[in-house]
Amino acid sequence: MRDIKTFLTDNKIYFETLAATTISLSAVALSCMAIVVSCKSNTIAENSSQVSKIPYLPNISAYFRLDKSKDGKGRTETLVINNSGDVMYHFTSFPFAFIKLNELELITPGMERSSPELKSVEIPLINYFPSLTFVSNINKGVFSELTIDNTQKMDEVINDFSADYRTYDKSMGGSIERYLMVKYEDKFSEEHTEFFSFEAFGTSVPMSIDKGKELLSRYEQLQKQSGNYVIYNEATKNDLIKIWQEKASNHSSSD
Repeated sequence: MRDIKTFLTDNKIYFETLAATTISLSAVALSCMAIVVSCKSNTIAENSSQVSKIPYLPNISAYFRLDKSKDGKGRTETLVINNSGDVMYHFTSFPFAFIKLNELELITPGMERSSPELKSVEIPLINYFPSLTFVSNINKGVFSELTIDNTQKMDEVINDFSADYRTYDKSMGGSIERYLMVKYEDKFSEEHTEFFSFEAFGTSVPMSIDKGKELLSRYEQLQKQSGNYVIYNEATKNDLIKIWQEKASNHSSSD
């Protein structure tokens, strides 16, 4: 017993140091835990605040309404933008379009599949959307309409272009892909930016901000470069051929 007491007495400084260090480390750990808990509490509070705002936020959607069709020779459509949520302010929109040209693999019965390399090109389409837009003085319900007199003007040009590029194992497809960017402020003075793409029948599909910004940036950059875009009312097959040959060639080089 005396030996133990002597041992403890002789090593008192070490035990005190160990105890002090342990207490200090425990205090640091508790402090870190308190900070984590505080951060999580703030995050939960912020998320709760955002969730509580949802019923009072705008809810934007868009679609293309078919107004008139003339046996495939003319098709008038209107881009309709609607707000089914709460009020909004300082609304702006920017619709834009690309011509998408892409090679398609042809497979016939008995033919051995060669898995050819398939290329695709996106070409900015200028003046597809007219500059005249009807905007109402309300900010709920249908408040914006943009009418396109004929959405089929490019069909013949794309079909003629595609016909020249058909081979035994490839064909060419072409379509117009339409997008929409909207910006507005809600009743809490917070700014919002949203992007939409459109399905074949004109229904809008929300896009991620990153994807939308990347598409819009590419559109704006290419429309500043002569020869990298086509004008809707003036486009010819030769315009598509020139851009396709240049961009498809660059695509092969980069590979």
